[in-house]
Amino acid sequence: MALKIGSVNTIVHRDGKLKGYNTDGIGFFRSLPPAFSIKGKTMVLLGAGGAALAIIAQAIHLGVKRILVFVREERLLHYRSKVQLLEDAFDFLIELQRYRKELFYGKREAKSPMEALLTEKDVQSSFNQADLILNATGVGMDSESLPIPSHLTFPPQALIVEMAYYPAVTPFLQLAVNQGNQRVNGLGMLFYQAEAAFELMTGKVFPTESVWEALTTEYRQFVCD
Repeated sequence: MALKIGSVNTIVHRDGKLKGYNTDGIGFFRSLPPAFSIKGKTMVLLGAGGAALAIIAQAIHLGVKRILVFVREERLLHYRSKVQLLEDAFDFLIELQRYRKELFYGKREAKSPMEALLTEKDVQSSFNQADLILNATGVGMDSESLPIPSHLTFPPQALIVEMAYYPAVTPFLQLAVNQGNQRVNGLGMLFYQAEAAFELMTGKVFPTESVWEALTTEYRQFVCD
């Protein structure tokens, strides 16, 4: 899996050899509510940086039906090449959508018809089809900014997930709270990717419940209730 993703976050030394793994995608899906399954579902990502590629790869492995990824226009070529590697490795189409940040952070007139990229209507239409919507942009860690216009709505059934865990409830997650959606922040992903790494490196069972209790007690400010 790490080879397909193109990144490693865990190295295991065994039988005189070093083997690399990536546990971000595993950690992400372990962090979601037990009743939620991505199999046969539609996932929408805002941004494709950081661990997003690992999450996409794991979603495909788990049987996701459709993946849409929104990236800024100026980053399209950068992410297109990375996404292409995953598409080839899994024989799966990933719908990469480009937008100008002015769509979300102020308006300006398009210079030509070629610049008529995504509209708010397009984004809302994608949201309406989503079962999981993930903010992987980092926007919102200042406790003020939103990665989407505040008047966009989430479908009632959608699970809303934030990659960041500080603040515990970003403006993106607060939007989910206001609309009554189930939501999750990134603390669980941080925890469960470490759990997976521990098990790979030691071959032992991670004491999940006791460590989670200690973590959430010590760092209560990061917990998304």
